Amino acid sequence: MKYPDISHYYETMLHPQGRFGTLEKFIPVRDRHGDLDYTAGNHSVVFPVKVGEQTYALKYYTHENTQRSIHYRKIGEYLQKNPAEYWVGFRYLEDEATVFDSFGGAGRYPVLLMDHVDGKSLGRHVRERCHNGDRKALDALARSFDRMALWMARGDFAHGDVKPDNILVTPDGRLKLIDYDGMFVPALAGQSAPELGTRAFQHPARERSFFDARIDDYPLALLGVSLHALAGDPGLYARWSDGESLIFSPEELLAGDHPLWNELRKKWLAEGRDTLYALAGRLTSKNPVSESLAEILQLLVSQSEGSNNMQPEPLPLETLYDESQPFSEGWAAVKRGDRWFYIDGNGRVAIDASAYDEVQPFREGRARVRTDNSFGYIDHKGRPVIPARYKEALPFSEGLAGARETGKFGFLNTAGNWAIPACYDSVSSFREGVCVVQIDEKYRYIDREGRWLTPDTFDLALGFRGGRAVAERGGLRFTLVKNDKNDITYDPE
Repeated sequence: MKYPDISHYYETMLHPQGRFGTLEKFIPVRDRHGDLDYTAGNHSVVFPVKVGEQTYALKYYTHENTQRSIHYRKIGEYLQKNPAEYWVGFRYLEDEATVFDSFGGAGRYPVLLMDHVDGKSLGRHVRERCHNGDRKALDALARSFDRMALWMARGDFAHGDVKPDNILVTPDGRLKLIDYDGMFVPALAGQSAPELGTRAFQHPARERSFFDARIDDYPLALLGVSLHALAGDPGLYARWSDGESLIFSPEELLAGDHPLWNELRKKWLAEGRDTLYALAGRLTSKNPVSESLAEILQLLVSQSEGSNNMQPEPLPLETLYDESQPFSEGWAAVKRGDRWFYIDGNGRVAIDASAYDEVQPFREGRARVRTDNSFGYIDHKGRPVIPARYKEALPFSEGLAGARETGKFGFLNTAGNWAIPACYDSVSSFREGVCVVQIDEKYRYIDREGRWLTPDTFDLALGFRGGRAVAERGGLRFTLVKNDKNDITYDPE
């Protein structure tokens, strides 16, 4: 079924008497020139109207959707059961308006009657505040958006077309969501998305088959990062807005190496604004679902409010940093940009390791670090206790670490002295007081004094676990058994 175009709806609004089924007599609102006021979208047109003293937004559609009636009925049921300050009331009226075409034919079409909100679109609000350089107002807007985005990211619903024109800002700074044509609620699970939202704010990988409570993840992150960036520098709007997006195009972000994105990440990294740094990192993900978005937003809201009443759950390290390693001995190595740090359990920087190209977790009070092509070790205070002069080095285990300064491996103690001379072609780490070493393509077991523990060499030898190890020689497989004195016995299996 072909739907009317905007001109036919405009004609209907010029002469509305007798053309509506259930709506009471209303008066279309006119602009300052005396023309009908309206706003046209991709698939709809909205006219503000007055019914008595009450103002509404009357929406017509320019394309058919056979599921629209069911869609709005289920959305209405959801909103009634889940009231929130961000919703706007509406009524969906099937076969409500009689509209004539250019040839005198008539048809009956649905309309959506939405409560009027006194306010401006977020896009217009941002444009005006950026033009005035009003950082304070932009910062307040970014914080308000964070709170709404957190509520949305935690919910079991999704708006489906999050963009500046679908968010209204009231005179007192409250935010309202409008246009629920693409909305997801649990009762719609299993269906395809009725629309894909506005491309300038959606992840390029979003498809109609992706229709659940996570479809807003990317636009929420995109708008959040954009608003915080503009709050810091309103001049970015004039330099980067293309008239539709605020400052970022999803396609350009996903293409990689976006100069503004790089600039912001570098700036926020230097300022220690880890949460914004992490939120911006979500914008280049190939996945439209943004993992840990709710946790990041919760942390952002908590930080902005300085509240102790909403302490966020600890975030996975990979959420906040470009690279991370597990906690060990109370510290975790993390990387932002090209700089390494060790953080404590509260997320505070404990050691600035940015002088090193590579770092490893702490083991027995020492962490292996690399500068250029040389390895050394630092202590818990970040002091270089063993100079970086080794070509290869292993983590400490049972007080010793295998290392090679020139051609052969030996074992260092925690003071950096050779505890076992360098005479092996390769070594493993000590475990249960025993280590496997290699000499001339043969393997043997030694203790912490460097003494041989077996009279034989092996073609293959594995480390001990629970007092037992496996080795091979001449095609035979041996099970080795060790007691507490490191006496080893073995027979072929």
